[in-house]
Amino acid sequence: MREAIVATLREDIVTGSLTAGTQLKQDDLAARFGVSPAPIREALRQLENEGLVEHFPNRGVFVTDISAEDIVNLLLPVRLAIETFGVKKSAATRREQLLSELDDIVGRMRDAAAIDDLRTVNELDVQFHQTMVHLSGSEQAIRLWHSVHSRIRAQIYRMSTRLESPTVVVDDHQAILDAIRSDDPGTIDEVMHEHIIEHPTEQLRGQSD
Repeated sequence: MREAIVATLREDIVTGSLTAGTQLKQDDLAARFGVSPAPIREALRQLENEGLVEHFPNRGVFVTDISAEDIVNLLLPVRLAIETFGVKKSAATRREQLLSELDDIVGRMRDAAAIDDLRTVNELDVQFHQTMVHLSGSEQAIRLWHSVHSRIRAQIYRMSTRLESPTVVVDDHQAILDAIRSDDPGTIDEVMHEHIIEHPTEQLRGQSD
């Protein structure tokens, strides 16, 4: 039951149904899910470990407000380091599998974008990046990636709401796929930096202007 509660609350936070700063009251959540307070406390601890909620003594538990500064200076560089390592390692050891799986994901992403199915585009976006890291076979990289996975998903959802069209997301991932096909480490570095650092930073700055 705890995992189901965690999954539901995680989805609510990531997709913005529960916005930053919202207080999560144990009694309200227990009533919502029809459970005792114990599994709610456990679920909130799990979400706190994932960085999605914060506990303040004598105040309660609140949905984490991930600031633009934290995204730009911490989350994005961490993503870049993990995923660039992952994609290069995957390309070196499982190149054909990597290209095949990413090509399939981009194809499905393009189909979803064509009908403005932003939710599916976002989930495929996450799957694309997860595939790059998982195929590396590096347990450390996979563990690190999953430690920030929920915040990565939240970032992807927030960024996507500021795009003129979901086809922009498809084009970005096609560029990464093309860079992998080029087998040029420098090109991979450049495209990954543009996708993970430059584009989100521009969007965040545009929002604050």
